[in-house]
Amino acid sequence: MATNILLILKALEELEAEKARLYHWFSDVFSNDDRPALFFYKLSTEKAALQNVSRFLFRIVQRNLKMFGDLDFDLEQLRTQKERALQIRNNGQPSLALAVWQCMDLESVVSEGQLIALAEGSEEMKPLLATMGKGVKRHREDIQSFASELGFLPKASSAIAGLE
Repeated sequence: MATNILLILKALEELEAEKARLYHWFSDVFSNDDRPALFFYKLSTEKAALQNVSRFLFRIVQRNLKMFGDLDFDLEQLRTQKERALQIRNNGQPSLALAVWQCMDLESVVSEGQLIALAEGSEEMKPLLATMGKGVKRHREDIQSFASELGFLPKASSAIAGLE
C-alpha cells in the first residue's frame, strides 16, 4: 500500500515515543530490583533518542518533500503497535516475564530493512535510517539476551549445543 513518507515518519516517531514511555514505566514498576529497572530505563532513553531521530528525519523530508515519493509500507502496523504499547501501560502492572515478552513483541514490528527502504531517493537520509535500523535490531537482541539471562528463553549457547 502506497503511503506518504511523512505519515510513516510521524507514525514511527509516535511509536518510539510510546515505547519510551512504556519502558520508562516498566523501570518504575520494577524499581525494587536494580537489574530490570536499569535495563528498562536504558531502553526508554534509547527509544527517546530514536524518537528524536524520527522527528529530525521528518523535518528533513518535510523541507525536501519533492525528493520523496510514496512508499509501500504498512502504516497501520505502526499505529496498532503504538496502541498496543499504550494498552499495556493501561492494563496495570505485569510480571517481569510478561513485560519482557511484551517488549519482544513490540520490537518485532519495524525491521532494519524497512527503515533503510524509507531512504529511497535520498542518500543523505540513508546513514540516519541505517543507524536507526541498527538501534532497532540491537534493542531486539538486547531484550532477547535479557530474557535469556532471566531464564525466560533458552540461552543461545545451549540452544546451539542442542543442534549439534
